[in-house]
Amino acid sequence: MSVNIEMEKKYFQQKIHDLEERNRLLEQHLRLLEEKNKKQQKELDLQKDHVKRLQESVGSWKRKAKEQPAQYNLYGKAMMEEVIIRICFK
Repeated sequence: MSVNIEMEKKYFQQKIHDLEERNRLLEQHLRLLEEKNKKQQKELDLQKDHVKRLQESVGSWKRKAKEQPAQYNLYGKAMMEEVIIRICFK
C-alpha cells in the first residue's frame, strides 16, 4: 500500500511541477503581449496625432481658400488631395 501512495505522491508532485511551469510560461507570454500592446498603443497615438495635424492643415487651407478663393483655389485643391491621400494610405 505504501508503494501505491509513493507513486501517487510522485505523480501529483510532477503534476504540480508541470502546472507551475505552464503558469510561468503563460505569465511570460502575458508580459510579452502587454509590451506589444504598449508599442501598438504608442504607434496608434502617433498616427492619431498625425491625422489631427493633417486635419488642422486641411482646415487652414479651407479657411484661406474662402478668404482668397482665386489665389488658393487650384493650389488648395492639389494640397487637399495630397493630404487626403496621405490620410487614406499612410
